[in-house]
Amino acid sequence: MSIVVLALVPALLFGMYNTGFQHYNAIGEIGTTGFFEVFFYGLLKVLPIVIVSYVVGLGIEFVFAQFRGHEINEGF
Repeated sequence: MSIVVLALVPALLFGMYNTGFQHYNAIGEIGTTGFFEVFFYGLLKVLPIVIVSYVVGLGIEFVFAQFRGHEINEGF
């Protein structure tokens, strides 16, 4: 699963950039905004979503592992 996570990193980075790009494009300031400002805006919007999804996934994995009496799988 670590290879899958590494393979998804480029898509995550592009998603962060695209979120910032779409925001600044919608308010009409894309021409005056630099790459890093666009990327960091997207980072601030996407990173909490990613963190919550990983925490919820780990919580569900933990609950089911405890319920079944198994160890936590690497699938998380």
